[in-house]
Amino acid sequence: MAVGGGSTTGLAKALAARTDVDLVVVPTTYSGSEVTPVLGETADGRNTTRATPAVLPETVIYDVELFRDMPVAMSVTSAVNALAHAVEALYAPEANPAVNSWALESARSLANGLRGLTAQPFARQVRTD
Repeated sequence: MAVGGGSTTGLAKALAARTDVDLVVVPTTYSGSEVTPVLGETADGRNTTRATPAVLPETVIYDVELFRDMPVAMSVTSAVNALAHAVEALYAPEANPAVNSWALESARSLANGLRGLTAQPFARQVRTD
């Protein structure tokens, strides 16, 4: 089980790739990478990326309460990263109508959340979006 941000999720994915254990992820930042079969690693000073079903979590649990106190600046940076992941999904080789639908809905929700973030940084609906 991984509870944390992108680095925590990445480490858990790397362990899952090597051990074939089931993976449960509880994100504490906005990203989207927790629902992808993609693993980024650094080896011998080179960044590599690979896609394998072995790193796709069996379960992802989102709890809006874990995001409510995240500072606004970090929230914006994290949400823009999540928006980039949603856009990437639209042109990924594995894209299909279901993925496209989820990606577009994610982009809409993130845009709504980003618009409300500075005015109502602790609002439940803003953080849910």
